[in-house]
Amino acid sequence: MSANIALINSLLTRRPFRFLTPVPITLDPDCKHLELKLSEHQKRVWHEPASPELGAASGALLVVGKEGFVAGRQYWEVEVREKLDWELGVLSQAVRETVKREKAEKLPEEGYWSLKRSQGDFFSSIKNDKIEKKDYPYKVKGVFLDREEGRISFYDAGVMVLRVY
Repeated sequence: MSANIALINSLLTRRPFRFLTPVPITLDPDCKHLELKLSEHQKRVWHEPASPELGAASGALLVVGKEGFVAGRQYWEVEVREKLDWELGVLSQAVRETVKREKAEKLPEEGYWSLKRSQGDFFSSIKNDKIEKKDYPYKVKGVFLDREEGRISFYDAGVMVLRVY
């Protein structure tokens, strides 16, 4: 009996969005770092430094999606490939406006929730805590936002393993 309960709990934890189709996210050309370029359809982003000699960006490389969610449950996926450094998350509307006004140079101290990969290690934006690293493919991350529960979860989309509550 307890094995069945464990299996059900495992299935619910791993795929709470099993009936949701990934929401298409469009990147906002008015809310991105100046050194970031967007594809014509605004679904892909890449870094083009102002000068080829300057490999490091001036400020954080931020780009924000056009879509905003005020209710319900949404799930979307982001292809990060084998990149060692990236950050995915959700901004409050106030933080989004600040980022837009400041030309996406930096995130404020609060008002966003994210999963970050830096030098191969994972961190949560809450207290900048390091997260245990697992040996799973990291090519596509799933982000599940549940506005009713006030929760954001991050998944390794290929294997649907929960990373952060």
